[in-house]
Amino acid sequence: MYDREAALKTAFNSAVVRLLGIEEKDYYSKLTTDQMLSLKTALSDINNLITLRMAFSLAGWICGRFNISEGARKTVLDTIRSAKPNANGYDIELSDPDTVAEIKCNIPINAGRVYGSAQRNGLRKDIEGLLAGKSKSSKKTDKSVKLLGLYDTPEVRAATQHFVKNLPATLNQKLVIEPEQGKVLDNQHVYVVFVK
Repeated sequence: MYDREAALKTAFNSAVVRLLGIEEKDYYSKLTTDQMLSLKTALSDINNLITLRMAFSLAGWICGRFNISEGARKTVLDTIRSAKPNANGYDIELSDPDTVAEIKCNIPINAGRVYGSAQRNGLRKDIEGLLAGKSKSSKKTDKSVKLLGLYDTPEVRAATQHFVKNLPATLNQKLVIEPEQGKVLDNQHVYVVFVK
């Protein structure tokens, strides 16, 4: 017979050992409910932490792509560092070069190669927000280079190809997956960039 607690306990203990590289033992049984709630609170910011790291990576890509000086690079990184999580606007907003970027930390469902329904809807909304602007942002995107940063794994790449294939033609034609090095980026497309 299936034992829910035993299954959850095993999964939890395995994750702790794998992530922290510590000795295998029963950590689950040693934690009180209050301690688990504290752990949950700490982990609730994980998506914001991943988005921040990916924003730094995408900023590096932007700086390399547009040959941005070291001083300007520091300004870009400081701008990302000072933005509050979940603030209105884009994950990266630059004035020189005029660029906006959204970061998505989507991992395909069930370790597969397809995005779930909510993930597809979120991606589509972000693409539309890059193209048309966001009502909650003062940044106008009509003249901006538009980037969508995705986490670089084979599964994410496969799920992205599947997602793009199934977009309406009007949106599909606006996406460029991994723009070629040296190609001029215009303000009419959304460029998908894979970063770690």
